[in-house]
Amino acid sequence: MVVPVTYRDFLSNHSDFDRSCVEGSAFCSQFATTGLVKQNLRNGVPECNSTRGSFSLDMIASCDDLNYQWYVDVASVNKRVESTIKLTRNSSADLPLSYASESFFPLDGLGWNDQAYDGSGELHNFFFTSHVSIPFYHSTGVQNQTFEFAGDDDVWVFIDDRLVLDLGGVHGIVEGAVDIQTLGLGEGIYTMDIFHAERKPTGSNFKIYTNMQLCNHSLSSPPPPSSPPTAPPPTAPPPVS
Repeated sequence: MVVPVTYRDFLSNHSDFDRSCVEGSAFCSQFATTGLVKQNLRNGVPECNSTRGSFSLDMIASCDDLNYQWYVDVASVNKRVESTIKLTRNSSADLPLSYASESFFPLDGLGWNDQAYDGSGELHNFFFTSHVSIPFYHSTGVQNQTFEFAGDDDVWVFIDDRLVLDLGGVHGIVEGAVDIQTLGLGEGIYTMDIFHAERKPTGSNFKIYTNMQLCNHSLSSPPPPSSPPTAPPPTAPPPVS
């Protein structure tokens, strides 16, 4: 299953990217920082709640950065790149649909292409955000529907514009899961929005696992007509008297 992704590439000198990272300072947490964003999307993107969240120091330089730059096109700040990721199916797994990358560098050679060295001494583009939007069908008769994510850095998952997984902050690989049955959804088609940011070397991981009934994007809206409507035949002019 191929899923569209919107990336926005940033320069390493942006105030939220490639900040200094020494023990005891900001951007050096081994755990997710919760509370950076509010519980609901605003105009389709996360809204900053706090620059520190659950961490002791600022994880974001400014709420305006997150609100108006991370997932919004700003010509002088970021470059937008449209792409896709492919979810593969393993019918023998408990969560059969997956995408797993331990070297997640989709913007190498694209955007600003501002690069830094990874742990192996190779150059990669580490400074970007990602937005994946996936419609899915929720059936109240299907049990044990689960979505899992593992990776770095910030990840926020929203379903029906509501925050359901909060893995914010700059950190190593962290994992989180959503039990869809606990969300109180009725029968029907919903949208899951995954907002991600890769903000610092030296690793980049992005892993999705799910057994949800994901839909093609065309199923999230009414299908187009099979053929364009036919214009009515012209009306004959009245006879000349």
